[in-house]
Amino acid sequence: TIRLWSAAMSTELYRCEGHTGLVTGLAWSKNGDLISGSDDGSVRIWKRQPSLLFSQWEQLLCGQNSNSAPVNSVDCSPNGLSIVL
Repeated sequence: TIRLWSAAMSTELYRCEGHTGLVTGLAWSKNGDLISGSDDGSVRIWKRQPSLLFSQWEQLLCGQNSNSAPVNSVDCSPNGLSIVL
């Protein structure tokens, strides 16, 4: 579970649920999407919705078949077109 908090108000703003392992990497894309990687071998792209909620947009698996390799970190290219793992 990924939780985004307001530092000023000390309240939870958003919650993104879906990874089955520990979340090991987070990055913001240029357009405001949140990219997360996990030791379950998945990378998820969370789209911000008009209601200020995030929804899972896409799940990518790293590795072949069901043998997914853990994702240790994620980043987004400056132009927002590529994700680096």
